[in-house]
Amino acid sequence: MVISSRQNHRIKHINRLRQQQVDQFIVEGAKEISQALSRFEVEEFYYCPSLFSDEAKKIIDSYPDVPCYEVTPYVYQRLAVRDNREGLVAIFACRQFPLSELKFSTDSPLLVICQQLQKPGNLGAIIRTTLAVAADALIVIDQKMSIYNANVIRASLGYLFRVPLAVANSVEVFEFLEQQQITPVVVDANPTGVIYSEYNFCSATAVIFGSEAEGLSNFWRQKKFRSIYIPMSQPVDALNVAVCAGIILYEARRQILGKKLDG
Repeated sequence: MVISSRQNHRIKHINRLRQQQVDQFIVEGAKEISQALSRFEVEEFYYCPSLFSDEAKKIIDSYPDVPCYEVTPYVYQRLAVRDNREGLVAIFACRQFPLSELKFSTDSPLLVICQQLQKPGNLGAIIRTTLAVAADALIVIDQKMSIYNANVIRASLGYLFRVPLAVANSVEVFEFLEQQQITPVVVDANPTGVIYSEYNFCSATAVIFGSEAEGLSNFWRQKKFRSIYIPMSQPVDALNVAVCAGIILYEARRQILGKKLDG
């Protein structure tokens, strides 16, 4: 059967998932779906033959037991958020990411912590950077925006499904860092701490980034952790949080690689 109506109950359900990802979430694009398949259980495929790419067809052929529904181009336009010509959308089961799942292969891990980011594009970009610098984990705390937001997946190019990840609240993360003897360092726009390039990232460190508009919550501010900042010339007094993460995490990577070479 070919689904040709946007009023079909399955299509309506998928569109509701765009608003609230509780038990399921949507992934579109062959690359992103391939990434998700490595870590999540796929529940359904929706495809449009006239838009089908070879890579998308290979994915469906590799999962013959997964329910697969053909849709018309008209319906597919309703399913797909972005403009892609691969003709494939997949529905996956959500899962939890507890702190207890994080395992570190070194005594001096580098963790990236994001609190209450508001823009999915920023979270997606930080996910990519976290993997690019080989940080040991990304921890998302107090997050109101779903990590399964379509724009998070798109901005991360599907690497959301590859990064070592945990989702928790501030209290849980604070206790976790204490238990693991990992030193938190907060990123502050005000030049009251240490210039990021002068901080030693070679010991166990968790770099904490706050929201774009308000920075870190009072919970973290009151802890009086050491802070780092990126120097800026006037009149600029703030950078995009994803840009900040890229600058600081690549400096951390440079130091860690340098220490390994010296050792």
